[in-house]
Amino acid sequence: MPTSDRPCPLVSFVIPVRNDAAQLARCLTSIANVRYPLSRVEVIVVDNGSTDRTPDVARTLGARVLSLPGLAVAALRNCGAREARGEIIAFVDADHEIGEAWVDSAVETIQRQGAAAAGAPYDAPPQSTWVQAHYDKLRYRRAGVEDVDWLASGNIANNLASMVMREPAMAPESATQVSACARGTCGVNG
Repeated sequence: MPTSDRPCPLVSFVIPVRNDAAQLARCLTSIANVRYPLSRVEVIVVDNGSTDRTPDVARTLGARVLSLPGLAVAALRNCGAREARGEIIAFVDADHEIGEAWVDSAVETIQRQGAAAAGAPYDAPPQSTWVQAHYDKLRYRRAGVEDVDWLASGNIANNLASMVMREPAMAPESATQVSACARGTCGVNG
């Protein structure tokens, strides 16, 4: 939970997805099971032209769905961030499941530690592909709060007040890291 002298900020989850209904359902269920007050959680699924049941699954599980086919992942995240109402914007990939303390930890780190962003290491799910399982073994994991030069965008919470605002930039198709977003303006880098 947030520190006792501060209220619970609204946390907006932005989840880009395309044709991944089953994994999105697990992701959204993990968000619904956090210890953080769900009245202070907003979920925006940014759908990239799915042809399966992905948008229906998102709506059924309480998410607001933005349908934006044909955009790069970074652009999907940026568009979702523009629509978000939260003080903290959490980018989570549709194939990720977060732990029940994830939001509490991110909010506490941002509030108490004064961090601009907070992330967590990924753990491959039990039903992972061989690629996920092997890639998972290569990941660096360290407990605690520390300064870093880079956070992966698969599960990251950003303090909107600390984010740099700039004019929209053209992003290469491979751009996946959101470097700066704000309501109305945002930029990406590849």
